Amino acid sequence: AFLKYEEAAKMNDTLAMIYIAKMYLSGNFRPVAYSNLAELLLHGGPIFPWSLRDEKRPDYKSSFEWFKKAADNGNSLACEAVGDMLCNGMGCAEDVEEGISYFEKAVAHGQDSALKSICLFFIVRTGKY
Repeated sequence: AFLKYEEAAKMNDTLAMIYIAKMYLSGNFRPVAYSNLAELLLHGGPIFPWSLRDEKRPDYKSSFEWFKKAADNGNSLACEAVGDMLCNGMGCAEDVEEGISYFEKAVAHGQDSALKSICLFFIVRTGKY
């Protein structure tokens, strides 16, 4: 599935970019080179249930990069996700000012749920209610 989404993303399909970002964010997806399970399968080692626990690791940096690509192409859902990740420093350096600007872009593109985040992080930034 990843390869098909990646091909679509190369053609500026923002929905495909969001799907890729969500794959990285879920922690269920990593390239084979980084997978403990793939290593066990390739070398014929035993696979124990506790080996699978170590497989789930979100890749916030890659997720952020894919959400940002979609946001920069004008996707409102991605703008809200990038704003949230920026304000919380997930996969990037924390930057509340830039995060709020992405929330504002999300609202401008019709994502009204980002208004709540603007209010929340405005309070955090200014300390005013």
